[in-house]
Amino acid sequence: ESLDRGHAMIFSLWDDVEVNMLWLDSSYPLDRPTTDPGIKRGDCLGDTTSTPTYLRQTYPNGGVVFKNAAVGEIGSTYVPPPPPPPTQPPANKPTSNPSEAPTKKPSPKPTAVSEGCFSNNYKDCLPKSYSNGSSTSCHTVWLPNGPNQSCIALWGDCTDNSSGCCGDAVCFGDTDHAACVPPADSTKSPTSAPTPPTCIVCDDRETSWQ
Repeated sequence: ESLDRGHAMIFSLWDDVEVNMLWLDSSYPLDRPTTDPGIKRGDCLGDTTSTPTYLRQTYPNGGVVFKNAAVGEIGSTYVPPPPPPPTQPPANKPTSNPSEAPTKKPSPKPTAVSEGCFSNNYKDCLPKSYSNGSSTSCHTVWLPNGPNQSCIALWGDCTDNSSGCCGDAVCFGDTDHAACVPPADSTKSPTSAPTPPTCIVCDDRETSWQ
């Protein structure tokens, strides 16, 4: 019900000229031992580099990028990275040369068939519990060959590789920063999905709660 009424996400950027934000990730207040409970809030040194003066003089053109914000059921908006393959121990070398070569070559392993899946970023698969089209993201697509690790995911940084975006995503931005964004016509349903997801297209019309 709350999401149906509409929400506004606000990001605030500021610095602290009074106590250099020591209360956030350093030791504060300064007149108490750091060994007291609650005094040490983080590993920041709290020296000159923590002052707004140093930050403004050293990084006058500093910036920040907020991306990959998502709303959905728990577990539906985050795709964990695949686990690394297990490390195989090196095979022991034979103590002597074999007397005879094997009579026949081992049979080759069958080629694994990729399984299709739904994706919200054109690259990684959503959990199987959501592969029935239950996601309401307007950017959900069907990957017929499974995940694609050789491209840049939706909203990923493509500043140095303008042609590396996954699927139909396009690289948008300038030489300072560019990201893979959905194509202009991004409201169409997946081409080969068993059950195409529904989309809620946003507009800029004023409502009673906004």
